[in-house]
Amino acid sequence: GEAPLQMALLAAAAVLYGCSAWALTQKLEVVLRTTRRKMLRMMFGGRRLTQDSGKARDDLAEDASVASIGSQDNHSDDGFVQVLEPWPDFIKRTTRRAERIMKSLGMEDWVLQQRKKKWRFAGKTARAADSRWSKRLLGWIPSYGSRAAGRPVTRWSDDLRAVAGEYWQSVAKHETLWTNLEADYIGK
Repeated sequence: GEAPLQMALLAAAAVLYGCSAWALTQKLEVVLRTTRRKMLRMMFGGRRLTQDSGKARDDLAEDASVASIGSQDNHSDDGFVQVLEPWPDFIKRTTRRAERIMKSLGMEDWVLQQRKKKWRFAGKTARAADSRWSKRLLGWIPSYGSRAAGRPVTRWSDDLRAVAGEYWQSVAKHETLWTNLEADYIGK
């Protein structure tokens, strides 16, 4: 009904609040997509399907493959055992169902929404004529000595530079050009 849809909308708003400030790495993208799919399964999923084994309860003790399922067996009133669908099949089926529902409602993946919000925020901030703190922070270079050993941490502007170039702030000042590059950034 409408309740799961409203919950999905509220969850997306809550999770993505302030997402334009994230420096999203591939690992975090996986976490974000996994969390979304898990929530959608819980809201739109359904129950595990049963498969009638065609064997009476007494015959199951001799069949090791069905008996090994253990707690997944449901005994029906007629003496036959109904075996629940395998867990991986249930997860795949309910995930596909939830994704179809969200697609039919026109709701985007959270990672795509985050990229779109970040791109638009970066463009708006770079085009700002005044000296807001957000614009001043774009050019800020921390001065706390030497960096830590190891791979450098992903910076907020790294993915913007990958699409728009080193001088992405200058590119962002041209709104039409920046808007044309948005599809490249979102689909990267």
